[in-house]
Amino acid sequence: QKVVEGDVAMISNQIVNRADAKISPNDPYQNRTNQSKNNDEFLMKYIDVDKDASTFSSSSADLWLDNPENKKIVYAGLYWSATYVYNTGSSPKINQFVAIDASRDRIDQVKIKLPNQSAYQDIKGQVLFDGIQNKEWKETAPYVVYADVTKLLQSQNQINGAYTIANVRATNGRISGGVAGGWSLFVVYQDTNASAKFITTYDGFVGVTKKAVDIPFSGFPMLPEGEIKAKIAGAALEGDLNLKGDQILFKTDQSKDFEE
Repeated sequence: QKVVEGDVAMISNQIVNRADAKISPNDPYQNRTNQSKNNDEFLMKYIDVDKDASTFSSSSADLWLDNPENKKIVYAGLYWSATYVYNTGSSPKINQFVAIDASRDRIDQVKIKLPNQSAYQDIKGQVLFDGIQNKEWKETAPYVVYADVTKLLQSQNQINGAYTIANVRATNGRISGGVAGGWSLFVVYQDTNASAKFITTYDGFVGVTKKAVDIPFSGFPMLPEGEIKAKIAGAALEGDLNLKGDQILFKTDQSKDFEE
């Protein structure tokens, strides 16, 4: 929790995508129609955009803040997450899933390349959740790892630009429910031209199936009077376009109904 004259920003990208004989995982899946497929209908493989033989997965996202010369990084947290039962799986029959490569490697180590940097830096994170240790999640084994990268970003002269994350582990091929994986970089920055804000971050993982899950937030200091503006940022591991019910709703204790 911190009071900052500034704001927050968040960038993200996925680390796996559909692949076949004609289409590379590096080519975005752009179908936004009612005929778009879900991830469990595809053979999934790593995205690897960096043309670096030392990485097996990589993807980038751009952070662009206006007037970056007036901004200073106060906090930066990197999260990565995926479904990772084993390295490679297949589905020889409908609703039958088998391992091709049953090994499973470390999930707490990735690489980051900052704007205008040619080399990666190694990042070791803290495992917040690992479904491989939970019977309820044994078929998909989702995990979440977190790393505080504040000092790393503060050491750079340039905030804006492309951030590349590499070597995020995920199952390749097919698993029950489909393969998903990606990363998010959450940034808090100071800007003396901005209003003061009370900023809080929460770490964790919750699995949502057919039943909605309540996530309570509390402990926020409130202004005694005047308009209060709130902003919420979060990340979802999977959210297929044509699956109904994937949504986040918000309400206060005084609100009667939830709002999107």
